[in-house]
Amino acid sequence: MAQVLKDYEVRLLNEYNELAERIDKLEAILSRCAVHELDFVPECTFEQLDDQLAAMRSYKKALIRRNDFRRLIADDGQIHYFH
Repeated sequence: MAQVLKDYEVRLLNEYNELAERIDKLEAILSRCAVHELDFVPECTFEQLDDQLAAMRSYKKALIRRNDFRRLIADDGQIHYFH
């Protein structure tokens, strides 16, 4: 039987998923930047982007450590939406 999520749990999962997507995109930009393959010039330095990525990863870990978040993770380790 599917679990019905509370509003804050839905927001928490949405926040986590949006953050994970932004981390993936920033990692891709930094990878392309490192080998000079960007098709645009960033308005900030590589170091500033790298600092931002570190902060985003730290925040993602903090979300995962929350007890209410861990309850939403299935036994297979995947994060699931239950509607």
